[in-house]
Amino acid sequence: MKNISSPKANNTQTRARSGLNTGLDVIEVIAAHGRPMSMTEVAGATGLTKASIHKTLATLEIRHFVRRLEDQRYVIGIKAWEIGCIAAPFEITRLATPHMIRLVRGIGDGVSLGVLSGSEMLSIQLIESDQAVRVHENIGDRTPVYTLSSGLAYLSLLDDEEIMAILPPVLEQRTELTVTDHAKLLGMIHEVRARGYAVCHGMCRADASGVAAVARGPDGRPAATLCVALPTFRATPERVAEVVPQVLHAVRAIERDFGAPDSD
Repeated sequence: MKNISSPKANNTQTRARSGLNTGLDVIEVIAAHGRPMSMTEVAGATGLTKASIHKTLATLEIRHFVRRLEDQRYVIGIKAWEIGCIAAPFEITRLATPHMIRLVRGIGDGVSLGVLSGSEMLSIQLIESDQAVRVHENIGDRTPVYTLSSGLAYLSLLDDEEIMAILPPVLEQRTELTVTDHAKLLGMIHEVRARGYAVCHGMCRADASGVAAVARGPDGRPAATLCVALPTFRATPERVAEVVPQVLHAVRAIERDFGAPDSD
């Protein structure tokens, strides 16, 4: 299942109800589900009546935002994909992909590209490795920014006031190693800022580690993070020391292509 925030989880029942809100809720629910949904399932997930959902699905189907299968279940339609492609940070993805491919060939582990979306990191590109044991990710996955090396790297280019505004009031404990204290987390981000890259072990998933650095855009602000994800058992100090310079090299190359200002 895709890690997409669902409307019910985000308490959309407290929003003013409108046809637009209902349509967006339905699209988000189907996208988050990750597999075809029946009308009954959509109604249950949104907390709306079947009559209301029936009208909304009919409109969305006509506009190609959803597609009805032969078994009468629904999936996301081609129009949603089309708009998503326009909205996506296409240029940084296009420029980063060749460098990501070279990085995967050089280190043998998978590489992802992520951007900040609210208080989460959103995966926008992924180059898999051919390792038998690897960290599995999906494009479109969303993960709390404070649990990932890519998130800490991204935040490290922001000032502390911006960071605190992005972090949720309560930091959810996802594993035994998740940092849930704001002051401690801010200290970790300061360390990342000082050395120029982030390393996390088991903060989001107990079996996953990451090495990440952030690429700046033409305005000098963070544009996207490049992250090497590897199983924690393989993330030895020696392995991390081998990966870090190659990640930094790839990030600098992406920045040059993207027109970022020279580093101080």
